[in-house]
Amino acid sequence: IDFYSALTKIEIAAIEICGDDGKVVYQAASAEDFGAIALFGDCVARSIYPFKIEVTGVDPQLHLPPFPETRMQLTVKMRLRVHL
Repeated sequence: IDFYSALTKIEIAAIEICGDDGKVVYQAASAEDFGAIALFGDCVARSIYPFKIEVTGVDPQLHLPPFPETRMQLTVKMRLRVHL
């Protein structure tokens, strides 16, 4: 997940990725799930649960753990709050 957001705080309550068949291929909603997400670029973790990051520049990136390869179209749903 590659946000383009400068100098904000982002709190993520849930991430869900579904295939075009509606089946969930990846989900993060607990401290353990969020702990498996790697932060790269311009961001730092402020809390694991709730999952909060602070953006420190223009290229914050969240790298999700591997999930089963799929050839389907994927839909990403996130429930988040941005604090300026």
